[in-house]
Amino acid sequence: SRFARQRDLLVAMGDSVAAGFGRDRSDFSGSDECFRSEGDAYGALVAAQLIEAGALSVDADTMIVACAGASAASLRGVQVQPTDENGDRFGDLGSQLDLAVEANPTIITLTIGTTDVSLFDAQRLIEPGADGDPDAARNVFLVDHGLNALDQNLRLALDTLVESTDAHIAITTLYDPTATSPFGVESCEAACFVTFMERLVEDINTVIVEAAADQPPGRVSVARLDGEADIWEASNGFGPDVLRDLGPLENIVDVFTGGSSATCARTGAPDVALISTLDCVHPNEQGHREIARIVASVLLEL
Repeated sequence: SRFARQRDLLVAMGDSVAAGFGRDRSDFSGSDECFRSEGDAYGALVAAQLIEAGALSVDADTMIVACAGASAASLRGVQVQPTDENGDRFGDLGSQLDLAVEANPTIITLTIGTTDVSLFDAQRLIEPGADGDPDAARNVFLVDHGLNALDQNLRLALDTLVESTDAHIAITTLYDPTATSPFGVESCEAACFVTFMERLVEDINTVIVEAAADQPPGRVSVARLDGEADIWEASNGFGPDVLRDLGPLENIVDVFTGGSSATCARTGAPDVALISTLDCVHPNEQGHREIARIVASVLLEL
């Protein structure tokens, strides 16, 4: 039997995007093990928009259980500490799935897939000797292994949420964060790497869309962040965004660390990674607002 629902609740599940990585607070402030930015993350912004539209009650709560680095498998296997939209911890430790089931929320938002298929560390998926051919660059074993694991674990997670809660689940696809002139990797630089990443993101999104489509109609919605979505990437790990616009700071730090992730551009904000080698692949403040707008619009169509 399902746990009783006391009031409207939105539970934000998933990975570093759902945890608010790239937003206001320093991405590595060490405030908790999940590097959450709480109310700055898109999940809390979705709740605010649904409340404003009258789709959730004015006393609706938000519970964030998303965790930076989470994979679809870790939704079940890794314990996290719930926080509210203000960053206050409450309740007991539990896996993201267990906490969502116990809460039996009105809405669940879920962003997943980047860790499963090494999107943030795509260099390891590149075969040597590709000679500029994105197809030859594809490490078939590693890519297929990641896609298969994502498919299996995501389906298990969705099955659990659909069968054990009354919530409507809004799952997002991924946007492609690759710069137009990325570092790339040996044997698959520049255009080769851009094409490689486009195809990888497309493959991940196919898994997400097909897994969602196999759930009962009306229980799972897909919010498409690929295609026409205009998501902004964070350019460094300092936050808030106003600090990312300080030219002198970027010019100094970029000499040492700029663009150290293959996905990031060699020069020029907002594609430059400063301090954090991953930060340029996470949405900044505008990006989180855009994700929230897309997810909320999908939910308001129900």
